[in-house]
Amino acid sequence: MSVSGVLFDLDGVLIRSEELALQAWNEFLAESGNALSEEQYTRMIGEADTSSFILTFFNLDMTSADIKQDHRKRVMRLLETDLEPMPGAFEIVEELKARGFPLAIASNSLQKYVEKALEVSGLRPYFQAVVARDLVDHPKPAPDVYQHAARLIGLDSADCLSIEDSPIGMQAALAAKTRCVVVPHESLRERDFTGAYARYETLPDLQADLGSLLS
Repeated sequence: MSVSGVLFDLDGVLIRSEELALQAWNEFLAESGNALSEEQYTRMIGEADTSSFILTFFNLDMTSADIKQDHRKRVMRLLETDLEPMPGAFEIVEELKARGFPLAIASNSLQKYVEKALEVSGLRPYFQAVVARDLVDHPKPAPDVYQHAARLIGLDSADCLSIEDSPIGMQAALAAKTRCVVVPHESLRERDFTGAYARYETLPDLQADLGSLLS
């Protein structure tokens, strides 16, 4: 199978955002005398409804919707000051664009957040399409975001390379029949990535092997 386009997950792949999400959760939880450990947060990575996990785990007297809204506000504020691209993010998208590949984002986050993160990081101009979970019927691990992102760049998802960092994201990419490579988030490196086409520890490692991945 030759590759005609490349579909990127966002959080943990192109931007260092998981740390911001954890910081926002702990700002919120501190108000009730609680705290979320890195290990606990790792269990949430890739999930579509993290607020329900927080509600149940800490037995909070709030609705999931209220928790979710509070967290979104805190994360959006942190994006403005603390967001960093992952090492190698600009280099790999620049090379792919130079090679003539259309690029799209397929994220399990919300569209407003995704667009803001891409704008603040400076990555937005590289992508022809941006698809988040609120633009499709089903979030990851369903294939919807990948299938829709591929359609928006004029391709079938089976003709695309996908880049993921979590098992849930990989499941979505494989369900969409993409050629999925993983660059695991540092807290997920011990997870099972069976089924991935290839695995790399960093984006520069992946970029060094682009020739074989894209052929």
